[in-house]
Amino acid sequence: MTEGKWAEDWNQAKRNFEARTGAKKPSAKTMLGFKKQSGLEGGLKSIDATFMAIKKETDVKKKGQLVDKFAAEIKSFDAKVAAYVKVLVAVIETADKAKVKPELDVLEKQLHALSAILKSFLKGEEAALLGLKGRESLARNMMTNLAGGVAKAKLFIAKVKATKSAQVFNDGIKSAARDITQSMGNVEKLKGMHYEFPKGNPTKLLLVMEPWAQEKRKLPITADATLVLREIGAFAQMITAVERWLQT
Repeated sequence: MTEGKWAEDWNQAKRNFEARTGAKKPSAKTMLGFKKQSGLEGGLKSIDATFMAIKKETDVKKKGQLVDKFAAEIKSFDAKVAAYVKVLVAVIETADKAKVKPELDVLEKQLHALSAILKSFLKGEEAALLGLKGRESLARNMMTNLAGGVAKAKLFIAKVKATKSAQVFNDGIKSAARDITQSMGNVEKLKGMHYEFPKGNPTKLLLVMEPWAQEKRKLPITADATLVLREIGAFAQMITAVERWLQT
């Protein structure tokens, strides 16, 4: 996902859906809602513009106002996502073609990933305004980045399950895993600062994911759907474990 270009990320997800399913661009007749003014694209364009304005603003007071606007826009986007996910769930339950259901799941995971990424950037800007330093800032950023990494990993998992492709798995597993394991460096730094993790030390969880992050658990390109689903299932279990740690 490209920083400050989240509307384009969503548009690309829609184009991918059309390409993979062979369906025409979703409209009201297909019940997918893209032409019912869901407000998702418009909301993301506004969020993109506000985020870029935050980055350019040098006046602290004005930056704070922009961050407040950014937060309000994300809250509004989340409401639109919640409404739109209900549409997707309804379509998933009634879809006849097997290939459509997994791709609809990808769309849903794309929205959740966008929401998580936006919140991670928001928390970063809020921390900067608050002037958080040292281990408090480091711990806050780590938790936020982990949550964003989990959301992106879920999107990757949905894509692999939709395609059942070893190539798709191999192309994306390093990035999906590293979004989680890159936090390991901060875990060690925090331990060195005598920080006590209120949810328990996540080092073991992160270590289990290292082989994927280091491309030591790639699949043979000839791997069949059964093997692909087995491996992505193992990865999904670890993502669930990280998510539970975050929610404890």
